[in-house]
Amino acid sequence: MALYAHALNPRLNYSYNPIQLLLLLLLLQLLLLLLLLLLLLLLLLLLLLLLLLLLLLLLLLLLLLLLLLLLLLLLLLLLLLLLLLPLLLLLLLLILLLFDGY
Repeated sequence: MALYAHALNPRLNYSYNPIQLLLLLLLLQLLLLLLLLLLLLLLLLLLLLLLLLLLLLLLLLLLLLLLLLLLLLLLLLLLLLLLLLPLLLLLLLLILLLFDGY
């Protein structure tokens, strides 16, 4: 452990107090743990951002699907109107022919 402390700061002449070395190692471990926690937090934030982006993409896709469905419904309504138009014209002609004398 004395070599470990000497490698950390070779300029200081340590009396190599075991308690001091243990505190130094504990401090180093604490710093490493803090760094790991920070990295984990960053990773979690990145994952949350990715999830939000995916949700936004899904919402956009749902909106596009809804728009497509609305367009299809409009097209179907137009087709139905075009199919019913000759029948309506025939009915109008029939009514005009029936009430021609009056």
